[in-house]
Amino acid sequence: MALQPSPFHSLVPLELIVCVLGFLDAKSLSRCAQTCRGLHAVVRDTKALQYIGNLAIFGLHDGNPDLYPLHQRKSMLSRHSTAWKQLAWTHHDRMTVPLRGASACDLYGDLLAYSTGERAIQFIRMPSILRQVQGVQWEHQYEFEPFDFAVDPSCDLIILVEALGLNEYFRDAYRIHLRCLGSGEPHPLAAVSEEMTHHELSFDLIEDEVGMDIQIHGDYFGILFDDEDAGSEIVVWNWKTGNLELKFTQSWVQSFAFLDETHILVAVTVSPTASWTGPSVRVYQLTGASLRDINDESTLCTTLALPLTYANPSDCQLIIHSRPQPRHQPVRGPFSIADSEDRLVIIQYMLDRYDDEERKVFTFVTRAKLISSLLPMDASCERWGAILPWDHWRHHTRLLGDTPPPRWMHHTHGMRYIFPAPLEFDGVVMACILDFHPIRIWTAIESPERDSVMLPESAFAPESLMKFKERWYPRGASNGQLPYRETLVALPEALQTEGDVALMLSSDTIIAIQEAPDDLDVNEPSYIVHLLTF
Repeated sequence: MALQPSPFHSLVPLELIVCVLGFLDAKSLSRCAQTCRGLHAVVRDTKALQYIGNLAIFGLHDGNPDLYPLHQRKSMLSRHSTAWKQLAWTHHDRMTVPLRGASACDLYGDLLAYSTGERAIQFIRMPSILRQVQGVQWEHQYEFEPFDFAVDPSCDLIILVEALGLNEYFRDAYRIHLRCLGSGEPHPLAAVSEEMTHHELSFDLIEDEVGMDIQIHGDYFGILFDDEDAGSEIVVWNWKTGNLELKFTQSWVQSFAFLDETHILVAVTVSPTASWTGPSVRVYQLTGASLRDINDESTLCTTLALPLTYANPSDCQLIIHSRPQPRHQPVRGPFSIADSEDRLVIIQYMLDRYDDEERKVFTFVTRAKLISSLLPMDASCERWGAILPWDHWRHHTRLLGDTPPPRWMHHTHGMRYIFPAPLEFDGVVMACILDFHPIRIWTAIESPERDSVMLPESAFAPESLMKFKERWYPRGASNGQLPYRETLVALPEALQTEGDVALMLSSDTIIAIQEAPDDLDVNEPSYIVHLLTF
């Protein structure tokens, strides 16, 4: 005799089922709802569970549920998502600061830090009107002049580099300080090694000063020391143990970024291998570099070849940028940007043609998770160290064509990318933001916003981009298959001028920086910083 199905909650109270389901993330909750009609009805009809799904659609995660009741959080989420779709900020602040350039500024999450000179750094934890989060400002005075710095608010960490000057070997030496963002004191979790205390470059400088780029990812931080004529060096430490994890010295290194906690991306315009000599992104394994030196190529996982251009490689610059979200960040407000292993990776190629002095910038956009899916499992894999031709991975990218050059290097946040400079249409200066979040794109396709979604190249190949590719690529370059949603918005009247404006993006703020006009009553060269807050 066949058993008759019992009512779904005949044995377990409905309240207990909802409580258990509330611990699931959106993906698990969706799978659970597909198992039977009973669970489907529970997920569909329970507002608290629907709220979990709505957070996932907008790329957010829940904050402290005790701050606001559920109906208020849902209302705030609706207003917040609508504002981002329309780029309708709610507040415009402006301030004049004595910035010394891009190297004296860092933006991570919702924290903006900038050097004001005289050994001081100003910090602004930016507010959110729609999430009802208050802004905070503070300043620290240090006992030395920071040459460069980087911040990670999730770890309450600021990494400061002090230039010690030329040593007896005619190489620059640097001291690295690990301090707390809040107090300015040495970080209690940091173990500073002797090499970090007095790091000497492995090449002799030609210029008086070296260029520097600092990246932080979890327990690791890396520094690129670069002299355009002498060479480049990437050094990676574990800041909690003080161990030197990796050291990489090569003249052809252009830039780098962390892919995850075990891999770094290194951008080169001229590959040192005979099988491929063009521009590429090389992926190296971080953990397991027992010799702490990857110059022997033993830790090279794969080489992602980029399309060849008409430009002279020696006159080109290849910049790769990807900033992970701060992990385990303190909860501020009812919800915040979700911690995610997936984020945008921006590859920008600044080049000149052989036959004229025209300079162009083209931008490839891809996702960190897609790059990770292309990597071999380990060194025993047959594909370890192989070169992946452009045609084999181009569908994981999107070519944006001629874009403004990068300026302050903070143009991505999560899955959103803002053009580094405003665009002008019919005399109106506008900001352009591209959203590559797959769920938000899918919801836009299913809504009246479909026209703002740029689908794969078979559906979208503008004439201007086709002409750009014909002029700059000898064998053409694919538009790629990565879809995105485009939003344009006019900037405030104060930015509708001929001044040079740089744009950056944070969790709830569009940041516009322009040089202060000559008639402004300031004692030193300054910038005007505009905060367009959601």
